[in-house]
Amino acid sequence: MTDKKAPVFFTIAALRHEPVAAFESLYWPKVHDELRKKGYAGNVEVEDSSIQLHFGPEVPQTETRNRTWTVFTPDRQHAYSFNDGGIFSFHTSDYTTRTDLFAAFRTGLEVLHKHVQLQTYLSVGVRMLDLVRPSDTGQHFADYLQPSLMGFLGLPHIDGEWSHQTTSLHQRFADGDAEVAARFDCLPTNFGIQFELFSAVKGHALPSFLTAAPGHPHGILDIDSHTRDMQPKQFDVGVVIEALTEHKNRISKTFYAATTSVAQTHWGLKP
Repeated sequence: MTDKKAPVFFTIAALRHEPVAAFESLYWPKVHDELRKKGYAGNVEVEDSSIQLHFGPEVPQTETRNRTWTVFTPDRQHAYSFNDGGIFSFHTSDYTTRTDLFAAFRTGLEVLHKHVQLQTYLSVGVRMLDLVRPSDTGQHFADYLQPSLMGFLGLPHIDGEWSHQTTSLHQRFADGDAEVAARFDCLPTNFGIQFELFSAVKGHALPSFLTAAPGHPHGILDIDSHTRDMQPKQFDVGVVIEALTEHKNRISKTFYAATTSVAQTHWGLKP
């Protein structure tokens, strides 16, 4: 087995909770100061967003405005985000193990709960992005991915005869109270990322291996597991971590089912 060089380059774990009124004035200074002492002393980014709600032609439109505060470590590899509309997340471009992921997520969540005293939460989720670039070992997508992910690329007259262009395979699954969304994007040359993730990824120092081989076809395996039931639940840190564990297990199951033993051996991973 080779040394571990997992292909994951970005991970986000998130909790949706009840909106927090006056978060900026009452809680954010205390939350920020405590996290700064825990090593999150890097840049702080503030972003405003709005959502237009439509209830029909005879009902006035409602606009909901939210503000998000994101604080980074000095190396810009780890960050926490807090949204006054009710979203907390930990995101990292330096994933190591699930133990480290859950510990970092729990640290930030406990700081938030200490000052805000959360009462309910709506959903929990984990999303992981992996780079699949078989050319690193002189191989092809068919060596790294299960045939079902190949799509039309697996047809004999296309493989080797036509040049690769961008393509995407996207599937959603239900598993109890969870929804799993799995997506594979094949990119012909340069690294790219889905638009809806830009706000989370921006500001992060991404690993150098992402752009180490320009001009070679590669793919991004994007797997997300999150709670389907959006009904309020009593907040408890331990219960949230248990839910995260279940979501991470679904992601791992999907990842290993989607990739081949050749790829897993190259990455130094075991199911």
